[in-house]
Amino acid sequence: MLSMQSGATVVVAPGFAENFLEKDHHPQTYVFVEGDKGSAELGPDYWVRVTTSDAIRSKRHPPPRYPWVDPEYEVAQASIIPCLRGDGAAETTGEDNLRTVRLVDAAYVSAETGQAVRIG
Repeated sequence: MLSMQSGATVVVAPGFAENFLEKDHHPQTYVFVEGDKGSAELGPDYWVRVTTSDAIRSKRHPPPRYPWVDPEYEVAQASIIPCLRGDGAAETTGEDNLRTVRLVDAAYVSAETGQAVRIG
């Protein structure tokens, strides 16, 4: 559980190779965000759904397909193409990975101590 500066509470439930999925979509990431005015969800097979009191909007946003990618890792492999072409930075950088390691380490410390850990 993360407390954000805005006052929002974020519940993170990471899982790998879960048994409850009919089809494993690893390494896709699923996200569900719920707020005062509705929710947004990134679900399996790159579907994005936004729900408000007015409507539910759904659209699929698959990554570009390249003949050389492993279909199981197309989202990760396609994310580096702009960087390789010189069209911009990679979507995930080494700095992003370092932040992830810090977050995971803080989660272990928090679980061990039972205390909140501030990440600076």
